[in-house]
Amino acid sequence: ILDANYSIKLIKSVKNKDLTEALDIYIHTVDEGSETSTVQIRDYIQNKYNDKREMFFYILYVNNVVVGFAEYGYLPKSKILLIDYICTRPRNHTYFYNFYHMLFEDISEFIKKKNCYIKYIITELSLKKDNQNKYIDIDSNYYRQLFTMEGFKILRTPYYQPYCNIKGELSISDFNLVIKPLINGLFPKTNIDAIFYQEIMTDIYMNHYAAWYEKYMNPNDVNQFFTNLLDRVKKEFTNKI
Repeated sequence: ILDANYSIKLIKSVKNKDLTEALDIYIHTVDEGSETSTVQIRDYIQNKYNDKREMFFYILYVNNVVVGFAEYGYLPKSKILLIDYICTRPRNHTYFYNFYHMLFEDISEFIKKKNCYIKYIITELSLKKDNQNKYIDIDSNYYRQLFTMEGFKILRTPYYQPYCNIKGELSISDFNLVIKPLINGLFPKTNIDAIFYQEIMTDIYMNHYAAWYEKYMNPNDVNQFFTNLLDRVKKEFTNKI
């Protein structure tokens, strides 16, 4: 019998001996353009910034061997748990589901101690397509299957994932948000309310992305970029979503 012992460890210091190995797995599994600089990730872990949202970085183990890396953010205003990355080597459904549930439990416990709770889990899926109109991002295609099994719903709303391009400037690519409500609410064919969507977008763009990027770029430029992006999303939103 193959005995697999799954464990996760919250990374509290860049001196953690397994961090380099975990980030190596991360670098080699995340889709091109969706990755965050490992220098910035290390900096974030080291400096424990006092942002409006909490960041969580984890190393994933099977039988005490490093098999992955996870990064999550919790936005207290919208009570959203944002999955930035769950990367494993090898890519494996069993690994994914075990870690997904363990990470959720661990973060929920932490948040409850602060008298907060999670209303929604949200993550992003790439909409990059080839000439045949097929989705081409391996990571996103893989997660599209897994998250559907977990009861996530794809929001047919305008959404752009911000990233830092090769020139070191902020740029965007076409993505979908996928959401899992942990409260009664979003059934298939539910229409998303424009105000609700705008509030979520403001929280994600300003308190998750802008809060991160303004530490590594000109804060005024970052703020302007996300203000424009929010305007664009608002303009493109139709009420039949």
